[in-house]
Amino acid sequence: MEWVLVEKGVVDWTQVFFDVKAVGYDGIEDFKRSKGTKESIKHNIDTVKHLKGVK
Repeated sequence: MEWVLVEKGVVDWTQVFFDVKAVGYDGIEDFKRSKGTKESIKHNIDTVKHLKGVK
């Protein structure tokens, strides 16, 4: 399996966010592999906000 950007992978992130919220999870995870740290963090925050409908 190869690491890819969050929106390119096979994970249904909308479902993941629903599920972790349902069990009360309130942590953080760092999904970085294909870009530098700062670029990955910004990219993934923007992607997650988009997936969650946050402007």
